[in-house]
Amino acid sequence: HRLRTMELLGEWSEGTSGGCPKHSSWAINPQFILSPTVENASYTITLRQHAERGSTLLPIGLWLMRADAAARKVEFTSKDMVCKSKFKQSIKQTLTVPLQMRDGGLPYVVCCSTFDPNMFGRFTLSVSSAEDPAVRLIPLQPTPAPLRSDDPPNSKLHAMPHIQNAVPADLSAISASAQQLGQAGANVSKDVPKPKPPPPGSFQFSPFSDAGGAAPANEPVYRDAGGGLSSEQLAEVRAAMRSALEACAQTGGMFEDSS
Repeated sequence: HRLRTMELLGEWSEGTSGGCPKHSSWAINPQFILSPTVENASYTITLRQHAERGSTLLPIGLWLMRADAAARKVEFTSKDMVCKSKFKQSIKQTLTVPLQMRDGGLPYVVCCSTFDPNMFGRFTLSVSSAEDPAVRLIPLQPTPAPLRSDDPPNSKLHAMPHIQNAVPADLSAISASAQQLGQAGANVSKDVPKPKPPPPGSFQFSPFSDAGGAAPANEPVYRDAGGGLSSEQLAEVRAAMRSALEACAQTGGMFEDSS
């Protein structure tokens, strides 16, 4: 069967790197709406950081919360928490979770962060579900543009000076707040304490390379999934091929299946 995967590009930069929930600045982290369209479907949510081969990985993690509207979360409560990953210095972190459709069509919100504030880098967030091919992610902040050829290596990110709006037109009616993502992010940044400047030797941004993969196009990507043929099925295929080749050799023509 075909597994539908939605991928979005994000980044932790000045003003969007708030650290894990133990920091008061956690709410400025990149956040994304996730709205199930099928009851009790299973979803795989993957956060993958972009890093140069051999560079030090950031400690990353993600968590999923219930939201009261299609808007950024600014309060962290245990009753809203659905699930969370650990924070590890790994190329990716993954959550697999069954979700129910919520009353009134209320969404969930995925929050992606580094362990401490002021750790800078880019990442890809993806969601896939075999049972819910219509699932989408919607960013609650402007989406960074792909890296330009004139961006210097190991450059520090500065609040996304060149951005593109990644809100799908067909989903713009989800909420008025979701139509004003940039303003929502700006308001949150004003209300939440800004993290302190990074100490010497702290993690800095490294542009992604083939180790992290190419930047996504912010469109659904279809991938084939499944366990492949069993050894018994492979034996049957090989036997059928041998029979077809022998028939062609005898007739000198093309094989025709008479079964």
